[in-house]
Amino acid sequence: MCSVEAYQQSDPLVGAVLDGRYRVDTMIATGGMSAVYRGLDLRLDRPVALKIMESRYAGDSQFLTRFQREARAVARLKDPGLVAVYDQGIDGQHPFLVMELIEGGTLRELLRERGPMPPHAVAAVLRPVLGASRWPTGPAWYTATSSRRTC
Repeated sequence: MCSVEAYQQSDPLVGAVLDGRYRVDTMIATGGMSAVYRGLDLRLDRPVALKIMESRYAGDSQFLTRFQREARAVARLKDPGLVAVYDQGIDGQHPFLVMELIEGGTLRELLRERGPMPPHAVAAVLRPVLGASRWPTGPAWYTATSSRRTC
């Protein structure tokens, strides 16, 4: 897995404006199907998180239907352990979600910095995660701690 910094230098999405509204600023993290960026909602002048799916999914109508249905369902949920979903769309070859931007580090960064967590700390992290996982869409949309850091 390459570092975010190395990938960022050649990332064609950085600086792009999705759907005429969301400017892609800097990459936060990458995963198997998508990358998450810090962005700006140009209409409301607010920072957002942009989860942009790989372009290979743009032509998959079954994926796009499921993606849109799940985005609508999650956007209706309210829970302190869930990141708010503001919008979803597809811009050219890029299906995307617009979500609440949670400032702070990730659980991965915390573990890298401090090493293994003692049981009481694990319980404190898992409590909001398990609370959010009671939703039918599962734990894919949760924040990692009660301080609302994203996973």
